[in-house]
Amino acid sequence: MQEFIIPRLPDSVKYAFIDSDSIAYQGAFAVQKARYRYQHMHTKQETLLFDNAKQGKMFLSQEQEKCDLFGFEFTLEHWVREKVVVLGSEDEAIKAADSALETWLRNVKGCEWRGFFTEKGEKKTKDLPGLEKRYQGNRDGIVSPVHLMTCRNHLMSREEMSMVRNGFEADAIVISRAEKKGKEGCLVSLDKDLRQAENTYVIDVSYDPPLITIADGNVGGVWECPIKSKPAKKQYKFNGVGFKWLCFQAVAGDMADHYGGIKGVGPRAVIKALEDCKTYHECLDAVYAFYEAHGRFVYTSWDGQEMDLSPAEMMLQHFNLAYQERSPTDSFNFEKYSWSPNAKS
Repeated sequence: MQEFIIPRLPDSVKYAFIDSDSIAYQGAFAVQKARYRYQHMHTKQETLLFDNAKQGKMFLSQEQEKCDLFGFEFTLEHWVREKVVVLGSEDEAIKAADSALETWLRNVKGCEWRGFFTEKGEKKTKDLPGLEKRYQGNRDGIVSPVHLMTCRNHLMSREEMSMVRNGFEADAIVISRAEKKGKEGCLVSLDKDLRQAENTYVIDVSYDPPLITIADGNVGGVWECPIKSKPAKKQYKFNGVGFKWLCFQAVAGDMADHYGGIKGVGPRAVIKALEDCKTYHECLDAVYAFYEAHGRFVYTSWDGQEMDLSPAEMMLQHFNLAYQERSPTDSFNFEKYSWSPNAKS
């Protein structure tokens, strides 16, 4: 694990590429806060607003204790929790987005940087028929924060920002640009998927302090937390970099993007299988063993097709879902690694 984590970005890094979608979300959510209050179902009496539901519940418990003490009637079940959205102004959201960007840029001081956004409303290139579950189908119906487009448009007004179009995602082009710069480049993101980048520095700002990793001239690694960097929000139970991280996500699945990997194969089993692998071929052989042991994959796809795939076909599907394309015409295939099932490594 420690061989992939570095304490600080080397001075030799001159270029930084930023997955900017998350910055706009940070700005918009910073001024859109959920508050909670309780309302009596009969009298319609309301409590004050609380910062979180736990505070409100504690307040009601205290009120019940007081009433019990003095002999007053108080029925906790008659109080219904309500969620209230407190919304700041557009100007406040813009200031919050600028502040988030400045925080990210502190990690790449002195670097020439470029940021990229994914185009809104376009069908994703991985949203394909025949998949067991629809790619990112779990995100349907999710309501974006009110000031998201305001923040996006403001950030996009900077000359360093660009829009990635035609369903190609910003995180993929960020990886591509950083890899082309090699050790002179780095990428900055909240998204764990980008850690599959190879031979370039990855700054994961979901950690505090940010986690800096590199798969340097090798296939990278996967490991189980804890790690030294403390996550800003929640700790990922499993972590990794480089090609092994791609292998891990393909087999174990990533429910954030709505694909589940191989049923019955747990993360620790994948880590153990990849542990001693030193080459792409060895990694792919280790992964294929899981698919071969499963046998054929028979399922009804999200769009109603009856599918019957060989182990190699299902493995290819899973890798394509996890893989970050390096260009609009790129896709994962075994040929680029000169590998085929049961081929000698």
